[in-house]
Amino acid sequence: MLWWRAAPSLEVANALLAAMRRGRLTPPQRKTALAALGDLAVRIDEAAPSLAWTTYSEIADDLQLTVYDAPYLELALRKGMPLATLDKALRRAVVSAGAGLFALESP
Repeated sequence: MLWWRAAPSLEVANALLAAMRRGRLTPPQRKTALAALGDLAVRIDEAAPSLAWTTYSEIADDLQLTVYDAPYLELALRKGMPLATLDKALRRAVVSAGAGLFALESP
């Protein structure tokens, strides 16, 4: 049996912390983002664990992404929704794959 740490909220909270520490977000921007995210209805993609062995690895290979980043692109494509990211490699892959990009402003 294999147990997965299914805590996407921790991933997002950590990404916001890292962005603040790198000067990409101010502390008030981080606080606002955390509050806004806390108000969202979050859905967990149940397909994610099994796709790591196939689809995510293929996307990572094809678009020079990490296997960690490939699920974001795959989910955006599968759901037909734009992806929000400031990561340059992921943004290039989104455009290359024909997915939509959610407009974000970098501070």
